[in-house]
Amino acid sequence: MEPASLRRSKEPAVNRRQNFRIDLTHCLLAEMTITMFKGRSIRLGSTEVFVRNIGPGGLRFMVGVKLPVNSDILLKFKTRMDNQMYVLYGFIVWYNELDNDIHEYGVQFQWSEQENDELVNALHILDTRQRDGIPPQTQIYVGDPMLRIKELKKIN
Repeated sequence: MEPASLRRSKEPAVNRRQNFRIDLTHCLLAEMTITMFKGRSIRLGSTEVFVRNIGPGGLRFMVGVKLPVNSDILLKFKTRMDNQMYVLYGFIVWYNELDNDIHEYGVQFQWSEQENDELVNALHILDTRQRDGIPPQTQIYVGDPMLRIKELKKIN
């Protein structure tokens, strides 16, 4: 083994995504619910999450709840973009703790080709409109999502 100071730096991580992602200027608000566990439907309450980026293959969100990385847990996300309600299903593929019980997750979507095409069109519109400011008729949170998550944790 070489001492850490003599080791060569690692190459930058390669983007393995097959689809584009939109980095959002302001977080997209969504309602998240666990809908299925190990193939069985379940009914739980929902929680507000802050979507930091989104693409046809998945999304990255922040929340004040710790969740497991487990493909047996199917999540449902509901959000409004351009006055259209979208319901997206997926499972967590990675996790990162950001700050004192604020967690960030990566989700991979599960859906049909037709649903994918509809989302791609909506995402192109969202990306274009966010360049002009805050997209109209879209659930956007303007502010610091980490502060909002901390406020929500104090209330609950």
